[in-house]
Amino acid sequence: MRNSSTIRVESEQRVVSDGPYRFVRHPMYTGMAIAVLAIPLALASYVAVPLLALLVPLLVYRLVHEERTLRRDLCGYSEYSNDVRLLNVIPKLAQFEPCFIIYLR
Repeated sequence: MRNSSTIRVESEQRVVSDGPYRFVRHPMYTGMAIAVLAIPLALASYVAVPLLALLVPLLVYRLVHEERTLRRDLCGYSEYSNDVRLLNVIPKLAQFEPCFIIYLR
């Protein structure tokens, strides 16, 4: 059993650019971001906001590390990442993505 906290590229791994990956590089993180925003609303709980906000730095750390690893080790990922947005949670926020990309390099 592999440790899911370890980011590694397998020898037979390839870049997937169809399905949801046509629109966003990390659909799982996009879904998690939407959930973090929606759960406090669904619960109508102000207490949930700071608790779920604690997840944001962890997700950002994981995403930065994963992007660096994929750019370095996965053939074709750099080209793919130039064509597909990192996260498409809220289109207006996508304009800030270039700042995040600079941070990754």
